[in-house]
Amino acid sequence: MTGEVHMDLVSTMDENTTRVFLEKFPEAARLVTDTTTSLGEVHQATLASNDKSQDQVMREWQAVGAGIDAQLQRDDLDPDQRDRLIGQRLLVAERLTEADGRNKAFLDRLDHRKTLFAVVLAGTVITLAASGKAVLQNRSLLSRLS
Repeated sequence: MTGEVHMDLVSTMDENTTRVFLEKFPEAARLVTDTTTSLGEVHQATLASNDKSQDQVMREWQAVGAGIDAQLQRDDLDPDQRDRLIGQRLLVAERLTEADGRNKAFLDRLDHRKTLFAVVLAGTVITLAASGKAVLQNRSLLSRLS
């Protein structure tokens, strides 16, 4: 079935059908809740760890840059030494930019994975709901035939 068909089935479920489905299949609701909660906790822990790591990287590169800046303040530097220090300072700035770019790419991938998981989870719930509705309708039909 396509996503549109699944969405159509779920959108046509009335409140009673939804309530009965959740009563008959509480594991599905619990699975979704537990999975979503776990995903949120893992995501938050990953972001916190990433922030800590990113802060440490930035502090280290800033310390290197500050050391080079202090050397550039010296009056006894010849032009070659000054050029070499300026080159090193530019390299530090370049490394900071690269580290920031890698971090942003990591966060983009993390966000993409979170979104993909949410879509898969929603698809699973929709499939379960549609299947539950079909089961409930079949039971209702069978009880009317008896």
